[in-house]
Parts: sequence; structure tokens; C-alpha cells
Amino acid sequence: LLRRATYGPSPQMVNGAVQAGLNSTLDTLFANSPMPDPPVKYLPDGDGESTSNTLYDPDVAQGETWINAPPFPDSEIITTNLDRNRILRARRKSLDGWSFLLMHSESSSIREKLVVFWHNHFVASDFTIAQRTYNYVNTIRGHAMGNFRDLAKAMCIDSAILLFLNGAQSTNVAPNENFPREFLELFTVGKGDLAAPGDYSTFTEDDVLAMSRVFTGWRVAVSRAAFEDGSTLVPYFDEELHSSGNKQLSHRFGDAIVEYAADNEYRDLVDTIFQSPHCALNLVRELYRWFVHYRIGEEVETVIIEPLAQLVRDNDYEILPALRTLLASEHFFSHRGCMLKSPVDLMLSLSQGLGVPVPEDLEEKYQYGVMLHKTSEQLGMGLFNHVHVGGWSAWYQAPQYYRFWLNNITLPLLNNYATFFVYGGTLETDSENFRIGDLIPVLDLAAATSDPLSASTIVDELAQLVFSESPTVDQKTYLKAAL
Repeated sequence: LLRRATYGPSPQMVNGAVQAGLNSTLDTLFANSPMPDPPVKYLPDGDGESTSNTLYDPDVAQGETWINAPPFPDSEIITTNLDRNRILRARRKSLDGWSFLLMHSESSSIREKLVVFWHNHFVASDFTIAQRTYNYVNTIRGHAMGNFRDLAKAMCIDSAILLFLNGAQSTNVAPNENFPREFLELFTVGKGDLAAPGDYSTFTEDDVLAMSRVFTGWRVAVSRAAFEDGSTLVPYFDEELHSSGNKQLSHRFGDAIVEYAADNEYRDLVDTIFQSPHCALNLVRELYRWFVHYRIGEEVETVIIEPLAQLVRDNDYEILPALRTLLASEHFFSHRGCMLKSPVDLMLSLSQGLGVPVPEDLEEKYQYGVMLHKTSEQLGMGLFNHVHVGGWSAWYQAPQYYRFWLNNITLPLLNNYATFFVYGGTLETDSENFRIGDLIPVLDLAAATSDPLSASTIVDELAQLVFSESPTVDQKTYLKAAL
């Protein structure tokens, strides 16, 4: 349960969960917690200029958050593209490191696991303005344990989503079909089997056309000049660019008509889409692949997916009742040892799971988070850097699914990272060197076992912590000899 619902459960977390029992552990996993403090500038302040070890950002001092700073630094102070890009890259790295530090410190809560799940569901990438990405992920975090329909509405007018899926370019003269197509096919009802030309049994091509008109008129500021003239990161609605008149949907949505409602029209459309039973079914299948296994046969569809989807609908698209039911089920616990760890899971099982202490120094702490992010990215799972709107291939692309994480490029890297965490030293990722001493506190880990003076106990209990299946007798003999 803790492996699937958190990142890198430690021996203390496991022991506490066993003592508390399943229901109390689930209560803890699903408990509400305050939103985290925002990311900060972690590099030392430069004195009028940036150096290799400092950052001159006239709007933000070390230890202060940059989320409310101007998206582009003042061009009268920061006059070169080189210095401006340094500031923009530093904010992005701050966001990357902060995100991994949150996952490292979240402990017995499912929230950060769900944040990454929703990020993989409502895919968006933005490479320039870190505040835009922060706003996007913070919206997800605020809705992660809440209502699916409310999150879908929030994503419709999120600037990162609008830019990534061309929604900010959609006008009444040229409605863009990319966003409504992905909203249907990936975000809500899913793409069913072809029932007729242009009819996918969950939506039709006519629905895509009609919905593209609903989403017209939303604009997003992107240029430095626009921000210097007073534009903000919040999307705005231009009614003159919005398609007039009512929008007719197909029989897949009960031949519903979305009446003209200007900037509220998208909300009415989402309410109509969510009347389709396919919204809950598509979501539950994704949750199942994320938390249980990728194989969904007829029996799983009938016995697991359909009742859970009905539970989602019965709770007006609040997701926690259905997710808690799934994670408490015998079916869930019968699926041990069937999932390859994702890169994020792997890095945090090495880090948090094996008791690596996060540095207390602000710069060192964030650099540690940045290192975790970069290594996960090298292994194929970079947060806020999806290459495909469908998300990471491991959760949707048959027949490989989770096997995508292992190949002739990533396997040597996995060995290097594991060695690095044990012995310390220098790790080069993305042309940056991270130098660090011993990481895994091996004596503390041994002391946490039930009998630290027994080699067999240490090997057995650490293997139980790290692996879902017990090593063979020969493997344990080898490990004891190495110990």
C-alpha cells in the first residue's frame, strides 16, 4: 500500500502503518493537509551580476519566493538575454527541486502521488516561465484529492494547458480542434471503439467541431513586451473572438445544446460532458493502471472498473471514496510484484525510503532536489517536460507499459545511481556535477532492524523494504557474504 500510494516508504512508515492497521493508515493517507509554502530562490544573491555560484535577480532575494515576481526581469536592469535566461532557468530549477523535496517530505500522504498522476493526466509543459508551470501544478495540487469535474473545469482555462494544446490560439474565425479533441479523448470520456465513420462510441467528430467553438476566445500573454505592458499570467476572455450562437452536440451527449454563455460556456460544456458515464470509466481505468496494474481484462472491467466508476458518479465525481475502496480491496493486495518502479519512485525509494537526510542548508537542499529531478529525467520521467500529450508511455502504451522504464540506456544509469547513493562521490547529470558524501546512512538502517547483530535479519528486512518479492536463498547467501 505505501509503495503504491506514497514515494519511498521508510521502515518507520511501514512499522507505523502495521501498528495502526489498514483503516487508520488509509485515514492518514487521505487526510487533508495545508498547501505547501511556494518555492524560493535558493542561490546566493549576486552583487549586481550573476557568477558561476550566485544569481543576480533584482526582484527576488535568496530565500524569497519568486512566484509573484515579474515573469520577465526588468529589461532596464537586466539588459542581456544571457542574464535574463539565467534568472528564468534558475526559477525553473527551483520549481523542479522544490517538487522533489515535497515528494521526499510528504511521508504518509497520497497527495503528491496524486499530483503526479494528475500531471500525467492533464499534460502540459512550459519551458520559459516557471510561474506559469507553478500555477498549473498548484491548481492540480489544490484539486488532487477532490472533485474530478472541478479540476477539469480549472484545466480548461489554465494558461499552461491553453498554450500546450493550442487553446490560446482558438478564435471564431479559426476554431482550433486540438484542445477539445484531447479534452475528450484523453482527459474525460476517452476514445472508444470506432462505431461508424467519425463516431468513436464516446464522442464524434461533430462533437469536436462544436466544442472547438465553445473554447474560442481565451487568450494567454506570452511575450516579454506584453508583460512589461501590464499583462498577467491569468488567461483572459475576449468575447469578440468567441464563436456566437448555440453549439449542438451529438447523440453521444444526448443531442444536448450548449447555449451561448460567453466566458461561462466552457463550464456548461464540462457539465454536459460529465453526464456521460464514460468520464468515470475512463478515469477509473487510469487510476487502476497507476495504482494496480496495466492489464484490464473483461473480468476486471466488470468486477472492478464498472462498480468503482459507479461509485465515482454516486459521489458526484469526488474521487477519494472510489480510490479508497480500491486501495483497501483484496484485489489490490493480490497484485504485488507486478509493477516496475517508475524513475520518480526509484529515486525516492533510494532517497526517502533508505533514510537519506535532506541537507539543511537552503542551497544544498534545493540542489539535492534538482539532482533527484535530473536523474529521473534522464531515466525518462521528467516532471513538467512531457514529450507527448498522452503522458508517459509506461501508463498507456501497449504492450510494454511499465517495461518502458528499462532499456539498454536506462539500465546502466540505474546501476550508476544506485552506486552513487551508497558510496557518494560525483554524479554528472545534464552537464552538471553533483558532489556529495555518503548518502545512505547504513548504520542507521541496520539499527532500525529487529536484530542489528544478525546478518540474516539485516538482509531479510532490508530486502523486504526494497523489494516486493523476497530474494532467492542463493541471492540472500550472496548478500550476506557481501555484508
